[in-house]
Amino acid sequence: MADEDLYPGRVFRETTGHRHMYVILGCYPFERLMGNWSSYSDSKDATCILVPADHRAISHDSVIMYNHAKPMTISMLRKLIGDGTFLPDDDLREEVLKRIQQGFFDSPHTRKRWKKRYAHMRPEGS
Repeated sequence: MADEDLYPGRVFRETTGHRHMYVILGCYPFERLMGNWSSYSDSKDATCILVPADHRAISHDSVIMYNHAKPMTISMLRKLIGDGTFLPDDDLREEVLKRIQQGFFDSPHTRKRWKKRYAHMRPEGS
């Protein structure tokens, strides 16, 4: 199966557990870098604050949880989609994705090994 449908900016709604929204931040052979957003609070990383205008699933200020960003194999992602754990949602607009990707590199909470591995997704000019 081709992987053209698993691209940066693709959003998924988790149907179990915490019911977070997940987004593909970047691509690497056989895996996708996944991030999720959560409600904003003073104790969370405010590197990238999302507002309701950024996506239809955001109803109040939210933040990307860069400390939880991690690669997921394509086979695992396909399993989660196939069993209904991840439901596809509206994609992020390009400018929102770029802001989130820039935050990935700017955040002090992003694991250094992921910054190095996904250096190719750093927005141009940053």
